[in-house]
Amino acid sequence: MIKYNLFEIQMEANKMSYRVTISGGTILEECIQHVAFKVDIPNDYSRSTTPRNSMIITGQIDINEGTAFLYQWSLLPGTNLNCYKEVTVEQYQKNLLVRKVSFCKAFVVDYSESYSNYDGAGSFTLYIRQFVGKDISLDTQETQKISKTETTDNEANTENEQKPIIQETKSSLPPITSNKSNISFTDRIAKQKDLQDNISQDGYDEIKKFREQSGFQPYSDDSGDTVAMVEIEGQKFFGVNSSITKELQAETKELRQKWFEKVNWVPPKKNVPKHLGHVQSLTHAESHSLIVAYERLGKLPKNMAMHVDRKTCNMCKGEMPALLKHIGVEELKIFSGGSTKPMIIKAVQ
Repeated sequence: MIKYNLFEIQMEANKMSYRVTISGGTILEECIQHVAFKVDIPNDYSRSTTPRNSMIITGQIDINEGTAFLYQWSLLPGTNLNCYKEVTVEQYQKNLLVRKVSFCKAFVVDYSESYSNYDGAGSFTLYIRQFVGKDISLDTQETQKISKTETTDNEANTENEQKPIIQETKSSLPPITSNKSNISFTDRIAKQKDLQDNISQDGYDEIKKFREQSGFQPYSDDSGDTVAMVEIEGQKFFGVNSSITKELQAETKELRQKWFEKVNWVPPKKNVPKHLGHVQSLTHAESHSLIVAYERLGKLPKNMAMHVDRKTCNMCKGEMPALLKHIGVEELKIFSGGSTKPMIIKAVQ
């Protein structure tokens, strides 16, 4: 993964100051010491085209401004809607606004506090991220200048020159009608089926493209290669079975071991597994695509759909409910083996 710093703000005494506003009316000014904004550019493996926007805020916790709520915010689970907050950071230099950045739906990725007897002070570090699919708002002195220029140019146009354009736009709109559709119930069901078939085929086509771009062989029933894909808010995440290449098998072993230890496999398993061999589904493409997506986003929708070019095996059907519970997915629809009718796997209760 490649990371680029948009900018790092270093506070200098009597020159720069900050104001951090968090939804709910909380404002932090005196305690803020450093703010960094980062954009994580998706790598080729995830095939995602949407970058992730992150913000790291550090400051002191031994002054008059209360910061205990930051710790409380970090403890909220993803199922609690209050875990998402609007955060706005303003940077001032000599009492002039230099830059203003707003995350409209931010959640805590990491939070830490440290204390020092030597300094006699405590500090906090808040790492937050904008929810995928939500744009950030950036306001700078440069954009303000551009806006002023555009306003001046617009004022140069007379009202009479704009009227024909407005009239033409209105005349091109289709007439509004309140008549209800006369489509029959049978036709409606047929249209829904056609739409579902198209969606399913699109998923299989994306997997085919991924194979071509990754240098994998086309899918074949005779080979042991499997590719799975999940799509979340326009981002596509691909998973492969561990034996698709020897190199990948070695690279993903540590990841699979990590998740073997993270998930509580009982139930659906009757006994606690002792090693990776007891959870074979972790070597399959279905689980790998979910893990890749979860590690990338930190949170997954409760209801998801997946495409797999090979028919999902009984082992995955039996073990994946435990993985789904751990990552917060309640129901997973799997289109596999070219089928347009999904199987449904639900998280263990």
